[in-house]
Amino acid sequence: EEKVEEELSEPAYWGNRLEDIVAEEYSIRTKTTLSQENRLLNHKDYPFLAANVDRWVNDEYLLECKTAGFMMNKNWGEEESEDIPPSYYAQVAWYSAIANVKKVDIAVLIGGQKFKIYTYNKDTQFENNLIKKGVDFWKNHVEKRIPPAPVNFDDLKLLYPESANRSVYATEEIERMLLEM
Repeated sequence: EEKVEEELSEPAYWGNRLEDIVAEEYSIRTKTTLSQENRLLNHKDYPFLAANVDRWVNDEYLLECKTAGFMMNKNWGEEESEDIPPSYYAQVAWYSAIANVKKVDIAVLIGGQKFKIYTYNKDTQFENNLIKKGVDFWKNHVEKRIPPAPVNFDDLKLLYPESANRSVYATEEIERMLLEM
């Protein structure tokens, strides 16, 4: 099997580098004790579902650390709310379901200058739907080795790498037929 080494984008690189700083600032502002989980957490009923959490807070709930460019500030709502970008909302709901915690705090450093804290409170119905979709994906795609249908151009490039860099043009005959439709 070929091992693929993925190069991190600049935002992902800096997000990884700044995670400890974001976590430390959260701990200072909230006067809490943080600990790191040095392994993947697995769902109690579906061990193939996992989460890679950033930190535990007082061994009670989770902390997810984020960084965002200053232009992304508009995607974050009022501090201390659950008004966070949808992909992060789904991520922390997933983590809540896997770790079986009542809440997840999200600490974000925006533009390297604005620090905000948000709180996701357990939404059992949403989490159950995520878990159901995760189990369905595992059983119908991973176990059966059937890739899901592509949903964007990047998916198509992964599915058909040999054709990603070339174009095929319609002949005059095909163009004429299309115009006659």
